[in-house]
Formats: sequence, structure tokens, C-alpha cells
Amino acid sequence: MSLLDEIKIYLPKFLSAESDKELFEGLRRFPDNIDSTLYTNYLEDTPVIYQGDGLKDMLVVNLPDNTIKATPSMVLSNTCDLHLKNFRFFQSQIVYAPII
Repeated sequence: MSLLDEIKIYLPKFLSAESDKELFEGLRRFPDNIDSTLYTNYLEDTPVIYQGDGLKDMLVVNLPDNTIKATPSMVLSNTCDLHLKNFRFFQSQIVYAPII
């Protein structure tokens, strides 16, 4: 069984022939086809931090090395937990992970 046949087992069966062709073309070109179309700056000027947002220069420690370094990171916290208009009993915290 070829790698392509193996991959087809796990892909959606409801795609049209044209969509199927586009999907496989995109997979064939991966990762060279990752560019600015994958990311957006559409919400860049909003004061809300959304789950999944990428943030520059978040402080990260990679234990056991205790060096603290600024690293691009992704927000894991739920948007509703971070939104400033939502009532909370305690100060909001943010959970994030480095983008490697």
C-alpha cells in the first residue's frame, strides 16, 4: 500500500472529485505551501485575546534549563475566561505554550 493510499483511509469520504484533488495537491506541497494565507491579522487591533492567538515575546522556561527567554507562543486559555467584560471573582490568568 502506498503512502497516498494509506493517507486516503483517514480523509473525508464526502469530498467532491475537485475538492479531493485540491486536498491532495495541498498535501503534496506541504510544508512549502505554508505562507501568510494560513494566518491572519484581521483581529490584530481588537483588545480581546482569543484562544489560539499567537503572541510574540511571551516568557518561557524550558526546564531543566532555567533560562527565561521571550518566545512566540499560542494562547490555550478559553476566550471567555480572558474577556474583560466577563464577571469573575478572581483576577484573570492566561495559559499559553511556546510555538516550536
